[in-house]
Amino acid sequence: HVQRRTPSVAHAPRAAMVGLRGAPPPPLTCLSEAGGGAAASAASALDHALAASEARAEKAELEVLRLTTSLADCQAQRRDTASLLERLGEQNAELRGRFDRAEVRVAELEHLQRECELKHGYLLDA
Repeated sequence: HVQRRTPSVAHAPRAAMVGLRGAPPPPLTCLSEAGGGAAASAASALDHALAASEARAEKAELEVLRLTTSLADCQAQRRDTASLLERLGEQNAELRGRFDRAEVRVAELEHLQRECELKHGYLLDA
């Protein structure tokens, strides 16, 4: 018996050759049993199923690559955002310190102003 097989599927498991709708491809038949036309039709159906399976596999690989790239981009953006938040937190702490020092200085100057007004007011009234 001569079976028509392609080298790429000769040892492939049957589960790997499932067609588009989930049905397994037609079984390989002997040329002498099925006749030339039926064997060619079966081989054509098998070739079609294998091509569809390979196309789905390639599409899945491209989708995995796209998702991997997208994940890397998201992780980079997250790192950038974390770095920015850290810098903003440091700047906020620095500005709060400057503000607190400015409040203390304003209070000192207000006290000096009151002292000057009292001193000069006493001299002007005399």
